[in-house]
Amino acid sequence: MKVIYYLKASYSYLLKRKSRTFLAILGIIIGISSVVTIIMLGSILDSLVISEFEKIGIKRVYITTDSSKELREQDFLDMSDEILIKKRFEDSIIALSRVYLQSTYIDIKDDTNINLMIYGVNNNYNKIQQIQMLQGRYLIENDLALKRKVLVIDNRFANKYFGNENVVGETITLDTNGIPTRFFVIGVYKKEDDFLNQLVGANNYSIAYSPNTTLEYLNNKDDRVYGIDMTIKDNVDSDEFVKNVIYYIESIHSNNGEDLYLAQNAEKSLSVAHNIGNMITLVIGIIAAISLLVGGIGIMNIMLVTVSERTSEIGIRKAIGAKNKDILLQFLLESSIITGIGGIIGITIGLLSGYMIGLYLKVDIVLPVVSTIYILLFSILVGTVFGVWPALKATSLSPVEALRRL
Repeated sequence: MKVIYYLKASYSYLLKRKSRTFLAILGIIIGISSVVTIIMLGSILDSLVISEFEKIGIKRVYITTDSSKELREQDFLDMSDEILIKKRFEDSIIALSRVYLQSTYIDIKDDTNINLMIYGVNNNYNKIQQIQMLQGRYLIENDLALKRKVLVIDNRFANKYFGNENVVGETITLDTNGIPTRFFVIGVYKKEDDFLNQLVGANNYSIAYSPNTTLEYLNNKDDRVYGIDMTIKDNVDSDEFVKNVIYYIESIHSNNGEDLYLAQNAEKSLSVAHNIGNMITLVIGIIAAISLLVGGIGIMNIMLVTVSERTSEIGIRKAIGAKNKDILLQFLLESSIITGIGGIIGITIGLLSGYMIGLYLKVDIVLPVVSTIYILLFSILVGTVFGVWPALKATSLSPVEALRRL
């Protein structure tokens, strides 16, 4: 019952000094809202990264030669590697394709041009890089076998170049090995125009897909392969898979242990990005938490002023029988109420800020319930800790000395 009485008394006292109480609470609000917003931003960033990796394929692996090394003719990947890897690891691989890359600039009507990246791939590549078809079809086996001059383009490029998306059957002239070559559009897919693509500049160019056999033939390409792209099954350990594939390629090319091949492992990259994101969130969160400590110091200063103002009150209470623990409890409750209210308001502001940012970036927000509870408890703990010294100072006052100031 004493606690309830002191809670009411503390609340009543704080209401009488609204300006001072508000300034004390404001410091806590700024500190708590900063910490919560940082946590929400970390969660949003994590969701964005996971979303992007899901689009390109988390279980995706790309093998290529290390161009920074001195390579012999026998070291380069070739077309037979694609066949051998697919056969050797068929129980682990969902889809695999050698990749031929060609970049060109396409002039459009308003005297500007578009950077068009053409990926020479096979008919299974849409199982590696999943895309949503809007018009027409994707590559088929006959396109590769007959070396057809066909393209699958994205809807943004279609709108800029043709003025609409319904362009199946239209033609685009490309420069292949210095010779203008006409390609037929067989399909249009949806280009994802999201935040991370804008951030890394991926929206500044368009990607088209064409049979790798066609591009290799038109460009008089030899047997070398730029890279081999693949997606593996969910139950396959990607690190172990990469290690085995690299070892197998080295065995084929008789260059074991020379580290001439690079592997881009999407699952490992996701893990690294996740860890970096957590570290950044932690560091920024600690910096933001400093403002919470500053708010705690502000509470301590205000409580010290309060003790000086209430010296007479403390003396009267002690004279009529109040114990030191009663005085200590009331002052600790007052500081805890300040940080508790500031904590609740700060958490609300932080959550709303994170939610609005999530809505803007079109990211699903998962409320950090556990973290929020811990932050609220921490804010109350800050009030308690920084209220100890003023409270102890209040209990140390002599009743006789305090009553002299009446």
